[in-house]
Amino acid sequence: MRFKCIGCAGTILLLACAGFSQECPKVKDKKAAVQFLLDNKANSTAADRQCVDEAFLKLTLATQFDNRNYIPFLVSMLDFERQVAEDEYDDNYRPKYPAIFQLVFLSRIRDVGPSLIKAIKQSDSEVLRANAALTLNNSIGGCAGLRLLSREDEREDVPYEQKLRLEAAAKLINEKNSNQPCEADSSKP
Repeated sequence: MRFKCIGCAGTILLLACAGFSQECPKVKDKKAAVQFLLDNKANSTAADRQCVDEAFLKLTLATQFDNRNYIPFLVSMLDFERQVAEDEYDDNYRPKYPAIFQLVFLSRIRDVGPSLIKAIKQSDSEVLRANAALTLNNSIGGCAGLRLLSREDEREDVPYEQKLRLEAAAKLINEKNSNQPCEADSSKP
């Protein structure tokens, strides 16, 4: 019951945000939203903030309601930096990296962990890897995230460079949760 309430509240918040913002003509549908984000990724802070918000929202709602899986795409957008005025910066409402907020929201109804782990292992973008670790921490919790990273790191078929990336992500999660250490029995799922 609590899970459904959180999902409903999050959906209402997302729809309310969409209702208050003006419609962006560049982001008519999901396909246009994907193209808009791809076209603006290289210079993301110059992109129209309303269009950025609407594009991320369209893809999140499509993943939630249309049974479309935009999770891997949203993960690939974890280094898309949204333009934020200093007086409006708020990690919860107007995040600097909007994909983090959208993926944490989607984690309540979809499994985002595998896509985040894959991004940590394979992305060349240090910002994307760090944001994937933070998203993992915020979506499933620090200890659970550390267990996932540890299990992946222990696999024998993981190349050395990817192991280093997994260890760096674990270190970042540990630093974020330094006041809440995981139990000694954290190796169990």
